[in-house]
Amino acid sequence: MAAARRKRPTAPEAPASGVTSSPPAPPAKEKQLSLLGANQPPPTIVRKPPQKKRAGTPLDEARNAMFKKAARGKGTRCPCCEQYVKIYERKLNASMAYGLIVLLKYQETQPPDAWIHIPTLFAEKKACKANDGALLRHWGLITGKNDKRDDKSKRVGYYRVTELGAAFVRREATVPQRARLYNQVFMGLVGDEINIGDALNTEFSYADLMSR
Repeated sequence: MAAARRKRPTAPEAPASGVTSSPPAPPAKEKQLSLLGANQPPPTIVRKPPQKKRAGTPLDEARNAMFKKAARGKGTRCPCCEQYVKIYERKLNASMAYGLIVLLKYQETQPPDAWIHIPTLFAEKKACKANDGALLRHWGLITGKNDKRDDKSKRVGYYRVTELGAAFVRREATVPQRARLYNQVFMGLVGDEINIGDALNTEFSYADLMSR
């Protein structure tokens, strides 16, 4: 019996003319390492330390010190402009309470969305000064019209009584006695709770004012 012939190993087929084969590209990670170099460590992230809060300026410190002195009641002189400053306490007095009654009684004769010009009304009714009457807004007893005059001032003089103001007039609510003002800015209410009878004191008769 004849022995089986061995098959000769065949050579790999040659690529087509003009075409050369290239080894496969390394993965992205290996490529990055090769760019960095085998012995070069990876870059480190440098984090900036948190910045400390900036201290107040000398002007801020002077203002704070001046405000603390002004809050003690005696007042002080500003070290920057030499102006005398003080926190004033305005009392809800009899004249203001009278003006509030006048404003509410007139408001009840107007449309619900009407705004009343209190300088004109108070002058006609011989009530309190318009500037004093406008201070009632600090107690939340009246609210002003959000408008501006031709000279850009917000003091247009139009107000109306709030729900709290109406309840105060009807002896259904009380408010603190005094409002604190610093440079014409409202700083809060202090003092004992009072009703409108306490505010009118003995200068006006509550029954007489309400019956007019």
